[in-house]
Amino acid sequence: MATLRKNLVVMWVPAPAKDQGKKAAAKITKIVQLAGHRVGVIGRTEANVNLLKLILNQYGVDPAKVEIVSVAGQ
Repeated sequence: MATLRKNLVVMWVPAPAKDQGKKAAAKITKIVQLAGHRVGVIGRTEANVNLLKLILNQYGVDPAKVEIVSVAGQ
């Protein structure tokens, strides 16, 4: 979890699928491992997407290498 001023960022990763004849997905434990993966961002504005990009840059991850998907919040 990262707290920036009044902004709160929570990141969670679902458990890898059980091995069913295919190689199980690698477990993501660090932000740098998000490159090449899809990340869903909850929110109605681009502010949360921009915050994720800021965090990725902070950890040396090119945001262009992460597929960012906006998910509308209720």
